[in-house]
Amino acid sequence: MEVAKLYWNLHYGNKGQVFSLDAVIAIFLVMIVLISSFFMVNKENEENYELLQQFNLANDIFTVLDVNGKLDSLNKNSIKTSVENILPKNFDYSFRLECEDKIIESNRSVSSTLVKGERIVVTNNLDLCIARYGVWPK
Repeated sequence: MEVAKLYWNLHYGNKGQVFSLDAVIAIFLVMIVLISSFFMVNKENEENYELLQQFNLANDIFTVLDVNGKLDSLNKNSIKTSVENILPKNFDYSFRLECEDKIIESNRSVSSTLVKGERIVVTNNLDLCIARYGVWPK
C-alpha cells in the first residue's frame, strides 16, 4: 500500500497518465479523419471508374468492328447487327459514320449519360470515315 502511495505522490504528479490519455484520444481522432477521407476519395473514384468502363466499352466495340472488317461494307443494318451482338444487354448505343459521300446513323435516341468516342476508319475501298459513337446504361 505504501508503494502505491509513493507512485501516486510523484514529484511531478500524475501528468504521465493524462498525457497518455490525451495521446490516445488524438490518435483516435486522426484515425477517424483518415478513414473518412479514404471513403470519400474511394466513392469519388467509383464514379470515374464507371465512366471509364463505358468509354472503354465503346472503344472496344468499334475496334472489334474495325478489325473484323464490319465497317468496310458501310451498311447500316450490318453495323447495327454487329454492334448489338457485341454490346452487353444492359447498355444501349448510338453511332454515326461520316464518310466523304455518305452518312450512316443508328437513329437512336441518345441518353444524357452518353459516353462518347471518336475514331477515323479507312475501309477496304479506301473510303475515309469519321466514326462517332457512344454507349450508356439502359
